[in-house]
This record gives sequence, C-alpha cells and structure tokens, in this order.
Amino acid sequence: MNIDNDALKMATDVCERCRATLGENLASFVLYGSAVRGNMIPGRSDINVLIILQRSTPEAHRVLAEQLRQTPQVTPFVLSRWELPRTRQVFAMKFMSISRNYKVLYGEDPLADFAPTREVLLFLCEQSLRNLRLRLKHAYMRNINTPERYGQTLVRTITALFIALAEVLRCSGIQVPEDFNSRPDFIARNLGVDAAVLQALFTLRTDAHKLSADEAFELHANVFHLLSVSIDKVREQCPHSTLIQ
Repeated sequence: MNIDNDALKMATDVCERCRATLGENLASFVLYGSAVRGNMIPGRSDINVLIILQRSTPEAHRVLAEQLRQTPQVTPFVLSRWELPRTRQVFAMKFMSISRNYKVLYGEDPLADFAPTREVLLFLCEQSLRNLRLRLKHAYMRNINTPERYGQTLVRTITALFIALAEVLRCSGIQVPEDFNSRPDFIARNLGVDAAVLQALFTLRTDAHKLSADEAFELHANVFHLLSVSIDKVREQCPHSTLIQ
C-alpha cells in the first residue's frame, strides 16, 4: 500500500470533523482510490472516501456537505449500513477495485465479508466495457469538429477502463501487478493488443493536451478496437450467463 501522505492528512481531517458532527451516525470512514493505489496525480486526482452512515438522511447529508465544503478535493461515496450489502452487489466491480486498495480511517471494515461471484463480476465487466464503448463512440461523433472535447471525455474514462481491463484478466485467473505503472504492458500482453494504445492512454491521463483531429481519430480507432477485443474476451469466459437472457 503506497498512500499519498497529503491525501491521507486531508481525508483524516475530514474524518475527524465528521466524527465530531455526526457522532454515532458515522459507522465507517474509508480512504480508497488513487490516493491508496499509488497513482495519484497531485492537484488533479480526487481524494475518494467511502462514508457509511447508520442512517443516510437528508439532515446527515447537510452535515456532511458542510464538512466537505472545506476540502473540495475530497469526493464522498455515501451509503447507509442498510443499503451497503445490496449496493456492493450492484456495483461489485467498483467495490472489488476498492477492496484491493483501501484504508479504514474510522469504524468497522465495510468490505471485510465482500465476496461477489465470478459470474457477477464478468457480467459487470461486460456492462462497463460496453458502456465505455458506447460513450466514447457517442463522444467522438458528437465532437468530430472539436477533437479536444473528445480528448476530455477520453481522459475521464481512462481509470474506469484500466479497472475493467484488469478485472477481465483477474476473472481469467491472471494476477494483475499492484504497480499501476506496469499495467499497460501487462494488460496488453495478456489481452493480445498493442501496448502502444494503453501507453498512449496512460500518458494522456497524466499529461492531457488538446488533440488534433487526426490524433482524436487514431485514438478513437485504437480504443474502440481495444474495447471490442476485451468484450469478446469476457464473452468467451461466460458465453451463457444466466444474468443475460
């Protein structure tokens, strides 16, 4: 675990303020995401926190909003204890990603007993990949004359894309390296795609710039192919899922 110290301090400060203002209504406060994975970009990455309340009420939301207003870098994911079990299943892929890199700052561990089935994870992988492909297809066609906007959409999807691709490999029994920087080559090799595409996305995430029309088309073509190959990989592993009729 390679926690960013500044992010940890900010999250801890918010946690302490929430404990003081929410009292017994605060069940858990968890730091997760790039701040814990070790790929945080200072000044650009959000500081993600999972907040579990005993009762998620509008009054509690107002209290949280007041505490979070002081540190806008902190992005909350707020649930009640009652809705946590079902939400973990509906968003199983997100919670699997959280479960690999997180730090409980207060309360009980909300992921201690989390164990979704392989079929559910494959279904959600395919859903995520298809959603990304649809969004990027729409963004490219909508912004054909403003390629920089397509680039902005692409940047916003890169983390979700890498999470989904890594999960596809894990469902195949392949252990994905913890080091985020080594993932582009590793994922490309195991999916049988061009590593240059993933490296380009990795670079774009940390060094976003305005794309020309030709750059936007090349990226769109390469990413579209990458997503299509990945979707086929999921279908090969789960061709007759009971979750898709």
